[in-house]
Amino acid sequence: MTRLLAVLCAGSLFVLGSCVSTEEYLRLKGEKEALAAQHDDMLRYQKELQDRLKSIESHASALEATATEAGAVRDLQRRLQETLDKLKEQQDASLAIAPLDGVKIVQRADGVGFQVEGAVLFEPGQATLKESGQETLRRLIPELVKSGGNVRVDGHTDTDPIQRSKWRSNLQLSAERAAVVGEFLTANGFPPERLFIAGFGEYRPDDPGTSEEAKRKNRRVEILVMR
Repeated sequence: MTRLLAVLCAGSLFVLGSCVSTEEYLRLKGEKEALAAQHDDMLRYQKELQDRLKSIESHASALEATATEAGAVRDLQRRLQETLDKLKEQQDASLAIAPLDGVKIVQRADGVGFQVEGAVLFEPGQATLKESGQETLRRLIPELVKSGGNVRVDGHTDTDPIQRSKWRSNLQLSAERAAVVGEFLTANGFPPERLFIAGFGEYRPDDPGTSEEAKRKNRRVEILVMR
C-alpha cells in the first residue's frame, strides 16, 4: 500500500511537471509564429518598396532622356534659325541694286524682291509693256538670276472695276500683266524653269485705303525671290 501511494504521487508530480512545460511550449510557439508572420509582412513590404524604387528609377531615366532629347531639338531649332537668318541676309544683299524710279525692295511672308509701280510698266487698263517698263525689267534681271532662287511674278490692281478695257475683271488683268512681265524676263535671260506667275487682282492691297494715292500704290507688279 505504501509502495502504491509512492508510485501514484510520483506519477502525479510527473503529470504536473508535463503540464507546465506544455504551456510554456505553446507560448513560445505562438510568439515564434507571430514573429514569422511579422517577418513575412516585412518581406512583402520590402518587395513593394523595391518595386516602387525600380518604377521611380525607370521614370527618372525616361524623364532624363526626354530632357536630353528636348535640349537637342532646341539646339537644332536654334541652328536652323541661324542658318535661315544668314540665308535671308544673303538673299537681301543679292537684291541690292542702284535705286530705280518706281521700284522698291519688299519683304513678304513667302519671299523678298522688287515692287514695281504699275505706271512704270503699263498704261492704264493695258497689258503691253511700256519702254520704261522694259528698261526697268532689264535692270532687274541680272539680280534675279544671281539670287539663285525661284521667282514668282505677282500682278495686282486697284479696286476700280473694269469699264472700257477687254478684261472681264481685275483678277484677269492682274494675271495677264504678271504673265507679260514673266515672258519678258524669260526672253531676256531669266531661266523659265525657275519662274512662276500669279494674279491677285485687288485682293492683296499694299495700301488698304480708298484714296487715289492708295490706288496708285496698289497698281503694281511684285517680282519675288521665293524663300
